[in-house]
Amino acid sequence: MRKRLALMISLIFIVASLHTLFHIMVYGTGISGALESGISGLSIGGASLDEIKPQYKEISQTSVYILIGEWSILLLLGISAFIKNRKSIEENMKARPLIKKYKTKTKTDLDVLYEILKEKKHLKISTIAKIFGITSEVATSWSKTLESANLANLHYPRIGEPELTIIE
Repeated sequence: MRKRLALMISLIFIVASLHTLFHIMVYGTGISGALESGISGLSIGGASLDEIKPQYKEISQTSVYILIGEWSILLLLGISAFIKNRKSIEENMKARPLIKKYKTKTKTDLDVLYEILKEKKHLKISTIAKIFGITSEVATSWSKTLESANLANLHYPRIGEPELTIIE
């Protein structure tokens, strides 16, 4: 999920940057000495500036709204990624001491996972992997083992990562 979110943020950043560059080149910045009025009509063909400006004036507001929308989406995705990462770190820190609570000489890591799952009710695969210091593939395998024993359910949401929930 993090790779998809990073890819989506990167793609929107590239599109927004190119669109912003195009907007500045055509409309200008309005800042004295810094592409104040944009490109002239003669640099893109034989048309005069007076012939081109009226066409762009019609779509200027739309272009501005699209620019604002692109950068707003990028900002919201960035904030969302930051919050999700923060929650994941906090969740891992809270669950890590549970290993010591449930670990005994007679219990396997799978037993400990089930005990933690009974207490927490649901855990993400990445959380399981971080708690036990294993790969996501091993955490998924453990989850499937609990699922095959009808002790838990491995849920694959449309958005987000797989989550293991206890069957009560």
